[in-house]
Amino acid sequence: MGQNRRNKMTKDQGNLMGHFAKAFGQLGDPAILSILLKSALICVAGILVLASTVGLGVYGLIDTFGDGLASLFGLDDESSLAALFSVVAFLVAGFFVMTFYLPLTAFTASLFLDDVAAAVERRHYPSLGTLPDASFLKGLHMAMRLTAMLVLVNILLIPVYFLSGPVSFVIFTLVNGYLVGREYFEQSALRYGFVRRQDIASLRARVHPGPLVVGLVFVLIASIPFLNLLLPVIATMVMTHLVVPATSKI
Repeated sequence: MGQNRRNKMTKDQGNLMGHFAKAFGQLGDPAILSILLKSALICVAGILVLASTVGLGVYGLIDTFGDGLASLFGLDDESSLAALFSVVAFLVAGFFVMTFYLPLTAFTASLFLDDVAAAVERRHYPSLGTLPDASFLKGLHMAMRLTAMLVLVNILLIPVYFLSGPVSFVIFTLVNGYLVGREYFEQSALRYGFVRRQDIASLRARVHPGPLVVGLVFVLIASIPFLNLLLPVIATMVMTHLVVPATSKI
């Protein structure tokens, strides 16, 4: 029994590595390149807006409460406080960018889901033919619902992240791995006609490795500078490779 389980895990790992290899190997596809550029620009813009907002918020605190904060921290003048808060602003902005970048990438992926999936299908699953695009309104509703859940859960967990020290990275990775894997999976399932909860659950049981494992890899990619700009497209391609064989459409 144990040997069978180990063999299954090894096979799943091999399948996942193969799916990532196919995804990275198709980045040169002209159809993918154009989407990749648009997706990366949206992600960069989101990072800049988020980081700027947090930074301005911190400096707003200095302007409003400068004298009181200087006394509280035992600093002689506001310039010393500004230097301290420059470091704090950088760290806080980095934390918030990392925390809310995943919801941003997941929502960005929903905008290009059909185009990315269609490019993967043309190259790797031609027997599918040309599938109709998923309902835009249903896809948008699902993306907004799942993205809102990602944002809300991370906001609620901010105190836990700050108070749990080194363990916070483990908590962050597990929670977001589950949520991100679920979001990408359900968006891909919608393209192939899986709308009802019971149908999605049935499809999930046939996908190996499951969305949680794949989501954990997505979270790790999101933590790597520059590579994380590829995440919306790469994640959609990998999930397409996982979902299509499980749909029994090929």
